[in-house]
Amino acid sequence: VEIFYCCRCKGLYGLTTSAERLRTLLANFLRSLAFTLSRFGRDVWMRLRDNKNGYDYICTHVDDFKIVAEDAETWLRMIYHAFLVKSHGPSSYYLGNDYTYHE
Repeated sequence: VEIFYCCRCKGLYGLTTSAERLRTLLANFLRSLAFTLSRFGRDVWMRLRDNKNGYDYICTHVDDFKIVAEDAETWLRMIYHAFLVKSHGPSSYYLGNDYTYHE
């Protein structure tokens, strides 16, 4: 079962380079977890699962991110320990799109 989580990191605002600095910090962190950039999107990160049965994805947008993974809680905990996460949980709306889950 894939789980979708939408989260918002506490970003630094006010500087013109704040968004890019946060993006770089998140990118370095995701690389340390063995995620690689998708060739289709600058902010779509993917990682082959340890059991080789598919990929986990983390999509970022400024200080928001979405986790699509078999065990999203594990990735969320790792991010939660490295960054100040303002809110998280299953999402029904993200970046202008409505989401529903069907088994």
